[in-house]
Amino acid sequence: GVMQLTVAGESARGTPTTVALKPIALNLGSHEVMRGSLPLPDGFKPRQTTIQVLDRPAGKPLGMRVLLVR
Repeated sequence: GVMQLTVAGESARGTPTTVALKPIALNLGSHEVMRGSLPLPDGFKPRQTTIQVLDRPAGKPLGMRVLLVR
């Protein structure tokens, strides 16, 4: 499957913006802990991240979580 991260926040100019990051390939068991980081555009201030696990890129959703960013 793949993990797709979509980050909502404000651009460097202060306008509301959503950034879809490159999908990350996964091999998951019943429970996994993922760690890492990905670059965001310069000056972008994240507010919320939506994490979707899909069976393939642009495929069927298997799970989703929404996290607030502080």
